[in-house]
Amino acid sequence: LVLDDTLSAVDQKTEVTLMENLCAQRSGILLVTHRLSEIKRLGYVLVFQNGKLIEEGKPEILGSRSDSAFTRALEAYSHG
Repeated sequence: LVLDDTLSAVDQKTEVTLMENLCAQRSGILLVTHRLSEIKRLGYVLVFQNGKLIEEGKPEILGSRSDSAFTRALEAYSHG
């Protein structure tokens, strides 16, 4: 299942419900998003910049690295 920025047009309550249901499916899902609020639920993250893969890994590991683009994106999102 490929979801391309599907969370951008929904409110926060709907986003949480969608993510809960998607994560419960236990199937392969490719989620393309700019909204990072629910991304920590995912099992694996690919981080692209200017069309190039610059990082990949589990969100909890990427988010714990101070030099990570993923960490910087999460920080910018939480302060934005």
